[in-house]
Amino acid sequence: DMKLPEPIVRLAADPDAYVRQSAAQLLARRASAAELTRWGSDTSDLVRQGAVNAAGFHIWHAIESTTNFPKIRELARPGQMSFAQADGPIKLTDLGKPVFIYMPSEWWKDERNRKAVAPHFALLAKALDDPSLSVQLPAAVQLFFLENTEVDPKVLTILKNADVDLGSKSKASVNARARKEALRALETAALSSNEKIPPAFTSVDWNSAYQKGKAEAGKKLFTARGCIACHLAPDDGKGGSIGPSLVDVHTRFSPQYLAESILLPNRFVSPNFHPTSLTMKDGTVHTGFIEKDGGTVELRMITGMVMKLPGTEVAKRATSHQSMMPAGLVQSPDEMNHLLAYMLARSPGSSVPAAKQDYKGPPALEMVHRFDPGKPNVFHFDAIEAQYVRVGILPGSTGQPCIDEFEIFAPGSKQNLALNGKATASSLLPGLAHKHQIAFLNDGKYGNPRSWIPAKMTGWAQIALVKRSKIDRIVLSRDREGELGDRTLVAFDILVSNDGATWKIVKKVRPSKAARVK
Repeated sequence: DMKLPEPIVRLAADPDAYVRQSAAQLLARRASAAELTRWGSDTSDLVRQGAVNAAGFHIWHAIESTTNFPKIRELARPGQMSFAQADGPIKLTDLGKPVFIYMPSEWWKDERNRKAVAPHFALLAKALDDPSLSVQLPAAVQLFFLENTEVDPKVLTILKNADVDLGSKSKASVNARARKEALRALETAALSSNEKIPPAFTSVDWNSAYQKGKAEAGKKLFTARGCIACHLAPDDGKGGSIGPSLVDVHTRFSPQYLAESILLPNRFVSPNFHPTSLTMKDGTVHTGFIEKDGGTVELRMITGMVMKLPGTEVAKRATSHQSMMPAGLVQSPDEMNHLLAYMLARSPGSSVPAAKQDYKGPPALEMVHRFDPGKPNVFHFDAIEAQYVRVGILPGSTGQPCIDEFEIFAPGSKQNLALNGKATASSLLPGLAHKHQIAFLNDGKYGNPRSWIPAKMTGWAQIALVKRSKIDRIVLSRDREGELGDRTLVAFDILVSNDGATWKIVKKVRPSKAARVK
C-alpha cells in the first residue's frame, strides 16, 4: 500500500471516463482499505465518489484475479473466446486451457471471497445512504452485480429512481431483466402457510369479478410480485420454469380455480411440484427441486439458482407438501381481478383457435389426424368415467415420438385434471434426464426441455388421476414452444380404465393414407 495525494481521489470522480477509470484503478491497486474508508467519509462529494469508484474497482480486480473460483460456472462459447483491445485482438484459445465464465454474484457467495473485500463492500454499502446521488449511484451500480440480499432492495430502488437500466433494450433482455427483478423480490418472500382465504377475498365470484380487471395492470403485477420468475407468462411464454406454465392457461383453468390457487397455494399442489428438503450433515437445510441426483445433487431453489451439493454430505431428505409459492402475492381483490384478467386474456399468439379438434358432432371412435407439433392437439370422445388414461403408441413414427404435455379434461371444464395425477410410462429414452422425464408428462410445463420420449418406437404414456372422474377429451402436444417439429405422434390409441388393468379404447387416431404411403 502507498499513500496517494487527494487530487488523484478527485480524479477518480472526473467526468471524463478515461481519466475517472484510470485514477480509480490506480487507487484500487495502491490505496489501503483504511485510506479509502477515510476518503469515503470526506466532506467533499467528489472525494467520496472517488473513494466509491475505487472500492468498486478493487472488488472487480479481486473477482477477475481470483483463484477461488465459484462452483457454478460454464465453459466459454466459441464466440466468447476472442475480443478486441486497443493494442490488438486477444484470443483466449492461445492460452491452451479450458476457459470458463462465472457471474460475480456466484463468486460473492463464497465466504472467503466476501471476507477478502469486506472493508470495500462496507464502504459501498454505507454509500447507499449518502446524501448525494452522485455517490449513491456508482455504489449501487457496483453492488448490483453482487446480488447481495442485505443491500439489494436499496440498490434496486436507487437504480430505478435514477432511471438507470443496466441491460439493453431488446425484447429478450427486457424479459430477462423482468425475470431477474422478480427473482430478487422472491429471495426475501415467505412461503405460504395460509389454510383459509383472507377475509377480504371471501364470497367473491371470481368467474365474473375478474372481468372488472385490467390486463395491462395485471401484466405489471405478474412481474412486480415475482410470478414471472417461476412461471412462463400467459401472453408471450417468457419467464421461469420452476412452476407450471401459464401459456394458454385460459384453456385449462377457471377464474375461480386460479384465484383459489393463488390465495391458497398449498391446496392444489401437484405431486410434480412437491419440493424436497435436504438436511446436510452440518445441520443446514436446503429446499427446492432436485434436477440431478448422485455424487453431486443439483437443487433448484425458488429464486431459480441451482445449488450444487455433495451427495455424501446429505444426511436426510424428505418430500415437502409445502408449496414453493410465497404468501401474500396478491394484496387486494382489485389486484386479483387485474392478475386474472391478464392471465385469462386471449393473447395474439394463442394456440387455441388453431388447435386440431374433432368435436363437430358426436365424436367418432376412429379419426384421421395429422399431429401439429407446435399446438395443442385436442382429442374428444364420448364422456366416460375413468381413473387411468393411457396413450398407446403404435408403429409408424420416424423416431421415438415426444410428448411435452398430457392434459385431461372433464366435460365443459377447463381444469386440467392431469396436473394432480401421477404419470407412468412404458420406458424412457436414456441419457437425457435433464430434459426428458416421465414426470414431465403432466408437470404443466410446455416445450422440449420438459418432455417425455420413450426408449422405443412404440410404447405408452399414462396418467393416474387422483380419483375416478368423468372425462371427455385429452390434449397432447409435442413442443408448444414451437422450436421443434420432429418426433411427432403418428398413430396411437387413447385408452381408459378404472383399475389400471382392464382397458377400453375410446379413440383411435390414425394418419391419412397419403401419410401412410410416405
